[in-house]
Amino acid sequence: MKAKKTNPVAATKMETARHIINPPSVAGPAKGDSKRSCIPLLELTHYQELELVIETNGKEVEKLIAAFDLLSWDDLNLAQTAVQKAIVRADLFFDSDLRTQLSIDRQAHNGKWNLILTLLLDCPAKKIEKNLKRAQQVGSEVLNALHANLKNRTKSLNFSALTTSEEDAVREVAKETLRQFGGHVWKKPLKMVIEDKVAVELGTKMASKPPPDYVKKRETLEGTCRGFVNDHKQRALLFSIDEGSCVEIGFTGDDVLKRIIDLVNIAALNRRGAFCKVVTKKTTDNRGKSVYEFVSIEADDPKPDLFTECSEVIKNSDTATSATHSNES
Repeated sequence: MKAKKTNPVAATKMETARHIINPPSVAGPAKGDSKRSCIPLLELTHYQELELVIETNGKEVEKLIAAFDLLSWDDLNLAQTAVQKAIVRADLFFDSDLRTQLSIDRQAHNGKWNLILTLLLDCPAKKIEKNLKRAQQVGSEVLNALHANLKNRTKSLNFSALTTSEEDAVREVAKETLRQFGGHVWKKPLKMVIEDKVAVELGTKMASKPPPDYVKKRETLEGTCRGFVNDHKQRALLFSIDEGSCVEIGFTGDDVLKRIIDLVNIAALNRRGAFCKVVTKKTTDNRGKSVYEFVSIEADDPKPDLFTECSEVIKNSDTATSATHSNES
């Protein structure tokens, strides 16, 4: 009996399957805490369409071949930072409730690969259930708000769906982002996906930077003096505000000569770690950074410390001695 010929192509044909090697733990309750959940909040995709070849030996990956030097996460990180900052600013979730997962996904229609940044919620399930939809809405609106030109938006802004605090958070974060990155050109299109649906598409470029805010506004800062710099190139009071960040409050040489700012007193306040209130004039520069000018300072313990008292005694004693010598001569 003649043996039946086997089609070599048919003999080697395998069923297409997706294999996940060492999958990350991104879902389910945290260990020992059945009330916590970790679920995707939203997904940001960057259409870089990379050429990536995977060489395998069975189910084991042996080599990845691609132009990895062209791979860039900058645009995804820029979009994710604005989204996360707005969600936190709107008091929907804390920074500690959010974490990111990076991945590269293959397009089915052409076999090319795109970068994906997934923003995950890792917090109590009740909190997720309460604020998930609102956080997704805030995330969508802040990305839309980065495009002042309606042609560049996926949709018109829908602030009516937000609470007042959420709307304020979206406007503030969009303004801060544009001050720093306004006019930024997206190297490749991006999209935001929420529950398998495209919520926002980003292309072309962001709106232009807003003009600097040169209107001086009075603002009182509370905290402690860290010291000062008094040089012809820079004159600034170093001041730690209550939240922990340190700011520079500028003053001029005339301020020192006219005793508007008393550097001896500032040094004494620094030694004592005295709690102070500093009145400033605040503006913003063209990068959106706050700029402070010194007006006045008030301490909670205005009495001089022992070091200052001793200095004054020595100073007065030297003055008296000089006057006596002058009279004798």
